[in-house]
Amino acid sequence: MKVEIWSDMACPWCYIAKHRFGCALSQFEHRDQVGVIWRSYQLNPDAPLISNKILNESLSQKHGLGLEEAVAMNDQMRRFGAQEGLSYDFDRARYGNSFDAHRLIHFARQRGLQMTMEERLFRAYFTEGKALGDLDTRRACSGGRHQC
Repeated sequence: MKVEIWSDMACPWCYIAKHRFGCALSQFEHRDQVGVIWRSYQLNPDAPLISNKILNESLSQKHGLGLEEAVAMNDQMRRFGAQEGLSYDFDRARYGNSFDAHRLIHFARQRGLQMTMEERLFRAYFTEGKALGDLDTRRACSGGRHQC
């Protein structure tokens, strides 16, 4: 069976979905017969490569919200993530373009490391406050493990 997943590392819901899918797949009796292909989808292809804006600020501006309302929305997302065992730090996460991070995931696929790289980039962005458009971030994301 082949499963194709369209995702962007800049999407907090995609991180939760990736985690849930990975946990379900690890418990599936025929997991060795499942091929997973990550497809690229950019939420904002016009985003600057690297920005000094944190996610609360970019969410506020993108949707015309007050900063307090954006913080409340991200706090709710943080709670959803915590229920899955994921850590979101929206005060550190830096807004930016994910195009080159997608390229890295496709490169990792050629080496059988696509899911590992996807996980590592999600964690770097949402937990460690690394910019996806930063070359140093992509260099540092050489691996990681999915944990349920």
